[in-house]
Amino acid sequence: MEDYRVDLPGVIELELVVTPDISGGNAHASLAEMRVA
Repeated sequence: MEDYRVDLPGVIELELVVTPDISGGNAHASLAEMRVA
């Protein structure tokens, strides 16, 4: 689990990009849970 805390006043959009395999192979990625508060 990774925890990132940031202060982003005025932000209205958040984009998450998941790169499943940085070595160039064939892989799948999934996201089980994402919390934004």
